Amino acid sequence: MMYADAMGLAAYLNQVDLSLDRSSGVLRGDVADYFARNSAPIGQVIAYVASLSQPPAAAPPRWWLWRFWRLVNVVRRNPIVDHASLGEIGAALREVADYLAAADAPTDGAVYPLRYRVCLACMAFTRTFAVSDEYKSRLVEHLHQNDILRGRLRPFRDLAGERWPYAGPGNS
Repeated sequence: MMYADAMGLAAYLNQVDLSLDRSSGVLRGDVADYFARNSAPIGQVIAYVASLSQPPAAAPPRWWLWRFWRLVNVVRRNPIVDHASLGEIGAALREVADYLAAADAPTDGAVYPLRYRVCLACMAFTRTFAVSDEYKSRLVEHLHQNDILRGRLRPFRDLAGERWPYAGPGNS
């Protein structure tokens, strides 16, 4: 997986997580519109994740291998990522898309288990990232962010690139 793809997916998951957390009382359609305007429509990202190579089911690697991959990713141009977490990411995003499909309904308490699932999927995906890249992916603009953070947070397109998610072959 290319660096821009990995950073884009991690930043998107963090943006969904933070935006769902701050979406109290907002119409679900407004949240979906925010994603479409500021990053990518959630359906497009689900299709993108489904197009990435999915490994066959296997036992998870040992803890020391995650640590080794994290160290290797400090110097590697294209990071080693855990492709096994892509299924979890796709399932979490499909649940969010189903929740946001009722565009005229306001958000309610059901958003918090969805947010938790997206957060866990993001943590599973970024556990092999270099610490600096993981930190950078967390500093993404989101819905109803605090004004104090305006200078510290970066727009999604600065982290992922203008064309993310890439739909062409050979980008997985």
